[in-house]
Parts: sequence; C-alpha cells; structure tokens
Amino acid sequence: MNSIGFSNNGEKFYTKGTKFLTKRGYINIEDLNEVDLMVTDTFDYQSIDNYIRKLYTGNIYEITIKHHPNIINTTEDNMFYVREKHEILKDMKMSEVLSRPIWKKVKDLTYNDYFGMIINTQNNIPNFLINNINVKLDKLGYWFIMGYFLGNGWIKKSRGQETIRFNINISNEIEVIYKINSIIPIISKNVGNKSKTYISKNTLWLEIFKMFLNEKHEKHIPEWVQSTSNDYIKEFLNGFSKTDNCSIKNSLMEITTISINLAYGIQRLYLKLGLILNINVFINQKPSNKDLKVLIQKNIYIIKVDNIIRFYNAFIEDNYVWFAPLIIAKKVVSNIPIYNIEINNKYNFFVENTLVHN
Repeated sequence: MNSIGFSNNGEKFYTKGTKFLTKRGYINIEDLNEVDLMVTDTFDYQSIDNYIRKLYTGNIYEITIKHHPNIINTTEDNMFYVREKHEILKDMKMSEVLSRPIWKKVKDLTYNDYFGMIINTQNNIPNFLINNINVKLDKLGYWFIMGYFLGNGWIKKSRGQETIRFNINISNEIEVIYKINSIIPIISKNVGNKSKTYISKNTLWLEIFKMFLNEKHEKHIPEWVQSTSNDYIKEFLNGFSKTDNCSIKNSLMEITTISINLAYGIQRLYLKLGLILNINVFINQKPSNKDLKVLIQKNIYIIKVDNIIRFYNAFIEDNYVWFAPLIIAKKVVSNIPIYNIEINNKYNFFVENTLVHN
C-alpha cells in the first residue's frame, strides 16, 4: 500500500486534548513523548522526529465530522484528505458526485468536503515470541477470548503475582466458560447474583492480554488486531459482544464504553467489515467519593451496530471511508498552548480516526 505524499511548509498545530493514534492507542498530543511510535497510513510504526509546543494567538478551526464524537481543534494550515461534493443529479452514485481525493488546508475546507479515513485491509496472522515460545494466533478461539478480555477481563497483581481475571455473566456463562476453557484453564473465584469471577494463572496468555493495556492499565485495541483477517476480527467482535459493554436493544447491538480508545478501535474494526458505525458521546456527572459537592465529569461513548449505511453521511470506496462534515467553525484564541509532531515525511497519521497530513 502506498503512502500519500504532499509538500507543505505551513505551520500545522493542534490544541490540547487532540488524540493521535500511537502503538499504545489514542494519546492526547500533549502527553506524547519521544518513545511513542505513531501508527501511519501504511499501518506500521514511525518514531517522532520532532515535537513542538508553543503559545499561540490567532484563529483556531473547530472541525466536527459526522459519526465522530470529538471536535478537532487545529490551526489553518493543517491538511485533511478530502473529496469535494459536486451537484447531485438523479440516480448518481455518491462516488460519481465527489471529486478525486486531494489534500486540503483547513482554512479552505467547506461543507462540501468529505473527510477520508483509510481502512486497514491487511490480512496478517500475528506471531509473537513469548517466554521463548513462538505463539501464532491462528485459531478462532484465541480471538474470541481476546475480544472477551477486552470487555470483561483484567489483570490483577497481588503479593507480587499477576493473574488473569474474567467477569462472566450468568446469562451466557456456559458458552463463555466453554470457549475460554478450551484455550486456557480457568477456575471460579467469586460468585455474585448476576456474574461470577474466574481466574487463570496462564503466564503465556498473561503476556498476550498485557498487549491490550497501556502503562495505566487502560485498554486499547493493538494495531495487529486491526491488521488481521476478517474471520478473526468477526470472532474477536463476537467475544466482545458477550461482555457487559454490549446489549441488544430493538434487535440492534448497542456498545457502551468510557474509553475513547475502545470506541475508535471498534469503529475501525467494523469499517474493515464494511459497516460504518456512529459514535455518540454523552457527558455523565456524578459526585466525588471524597467530596459530594465536587462533580466528576466522565464521557460515555455509545455505538449502535446497524447494518444500514446512510450514504449521504458516509460511504466506503477503494479501502477508504468518506465522512461528511458536521461543523466547520472558526474562533479566535489568545496565548494558548498548541502542539505539533513530525515523523518521516513519507507517511501521514491519524487524528481522532481521521487521516491528516504529516
């Protein structure tokens, strides 16, 4: 797959809180460091060559893209990969309505521009050397339990020993236990009214599951999951669908998570399967455990898995998904910190599940 190249000398900066895709998941730009590896538009990793922070006064553009939960706040010279919409005539396909893809500066964007996101179409079987053992993740059962761990698993450290824990709902206990036990032995630890906790001390799978966690034990979907075959991805999502994150409402599956990493990762997996999912964000406030007068604000992301693709909002073509804009606005800021990174100029990277120019 060829990278998309373009030469541009303008200053391209983002505000605090903008999320960039790295090997450890989506990370706020202000939290990136010199050891981070960026996921590129060829789905490999590139180190950061330059990290810039400065104070800025001037115009900031707020870009909101349909099916995306977060606003991208950026300076005017940043560039997005877009297709321009022309006049729609009767019986015309969306691909016939839009221009060929181009790189376009933020200050030149209009509501006729559809934003591009490249889909990872690789078809790899992951191989890892763990504890001097070559591990090839080539069985559907492996992918089920990884998907289940993503939603209902965690690693607990006690007295210097780490163990794998699964919370298993009584409603689907027989199926889930059978599938996990066929790969790694688990034993019951705690029993509740609606679920049971199961434990495993398998050191090999402990290391595999750690790949889904960052240094704060927050979960993300590694790029090697995105890079595997559709059959494995379907079984991964099947395992995830059995967890507390998922419920069935009006015959549609609804995914609820507080992790933007899981929300974006799930969206990308379904894009590979040909489905465009919308991510809605809701702000939940609750009192602090220490001070009831202090409200803790937490984002809740809700995704509905729907087989209906609304072509006027987004469509997939030639391994890209093209999203319509929702809001393009400009505001003036004064003396705020802004940030930028640079990697090898052969590559571009991802901001908030959208392709941007390096």
